[in-house]
Formats: sequence, structure tokens, C-alpha cells
Amino acid sequence: MASYIALLRKDKNSDYGVEFPDLPGCISAGSSLEEARQMAEEALAAHVAFLREDGGEVPAPSALDVIARQPKIKGAVPFMVDLKEPSDKAVRINITVPERVLNLIDEAAGPLGGNRSAFMVGAAEEKARMLTRLNEKESTAWAKAHLAGSKPPRIAMTGKTGSYKVTRVDGGAILSKRAVKNV
Repeated sequence: MASYIALLRKDKNSDYGVEFPDLPGCISAGSSLEEARQMAEEALAAHVAFLREDGGEVPAPSALDVIARQPKIKGAVPFMVDLKEPSDKAVRINITVPERVLNLIDEAAGPLGGNRSAFMVGAAEEKARMLTRLNEKESTAWAKAHLAGSKPPRIAMTGKTGSYKVTRVDGGAILSKRAVKNV
């Protein structure tokens, strides 16, 4: 797992801001230190995912010594943020399914080679994407605008730690900020 150096700053009457020197334009904020850390993880993962989706290069993390020599570190507190990427490693689970539903699954999976697991994973993934993501047009437009440097629309998204909004701020940087906490 790669870890990137993040720079934490706090101005009077502002939230805690976080930026990643290795990933220009990837910034985040939080009203508390813990929220800033969580939002930094989400911003890092989203930024890298968008880079990969558009075929861009994901820079390797710099060493702390390299970042420490840069003038932009002045007034910031460096901390490490792990790039948490989902794994495609298969995990065995035990589920209970009504018999009639299992028969439907077997019927549908039959033409695909009879692989129940593959069918169920594909169906669950499709449903989860439909329920948790922006539509493809909005996601693609946001990612392309983000990487091209033009000004994208404000977008509300839902992450593991709650709802947050992603906006472009002055200077063209991306800001990911919590909008509503889950209760």
C-alpha cells in the first residue's frame, strides 16, 4: 500500500486544510483533525481513481526528505495518508438465500457457465454502483474537467464516512468537504 505525504494547515476562522504535494489539485478539508484525516483519505483515493480512469500517470510518493526541502511546506504539518484501494481478492462468505431466488440465480447463471458466485457478484456490483454513484455522465464530466483544469460543476457525493461535496476553488484546486454527517 502506497502512502502519500499530506500537508495540514489551519488558518484562523477556517477548517483544517489538506494538500498533497505529489498530486497537485488534490486538496481536502475538515472541521476537526479527524475529519480532515478522513477526508484526505477519500480525496486521495478519488484523485488517484480519476487519474487512472483517464489513463493518467499516478506519481510515486515522494520521500519526506524531498518534501521537507520544498518551500511550500513552511507553516504546514506533514502527515502520511495511506492510499486505500479496493482489492479484487476473492473472499469466501456464507449467505442465506431463499430457494426460489437461488433457482432464479442458477437459471440466469447457466448460460454464463453456471458460476453462481460470478453472477451474484456482478449483479450486486451493478446494483451497488447504481445506488451509490453519480451517473456515468456526471462522473465522467467531473473527472475530465478536474484533470483538464476547467471549472466543473459543484457535485455532491456520498463516501464511506458520510456525504461530502467536491468543488473547484480559486486557483483551480479541487476541494472535497464534508457537507452532512451520517447519524
